[in-house]
Amino acid sequence: MKAKYWDESTRSYLPVKVPDGCTTYEVDKESMVTCPGCGRRVMYGNCFTSKRFYTSDGLWAFSVCPVCHGKECGR
Repeated sequence: MKAKYWDESTRSYLPVKVPDGCTTYEVDKESMVTCPGCGRRVMYGNCFTSKRFYTSDGLWAFSVCPVCHGKECGR
């Protein structure tokens, strides 16, 4: 799936391809989704809104796992 990645160093969006199963929203918090940052399968209810991965139109952020979210926040 095509997506955009926000690159802090260049302060611009870069085109990227995220794995199948990545999502921006799920009704069922127990459904398994794929993290666009690392490719791991995680329960949607444990995910955070990404600060880096966005849909190709730039309107919605993908859900990322807690580890990737921590990296995005500089933790």
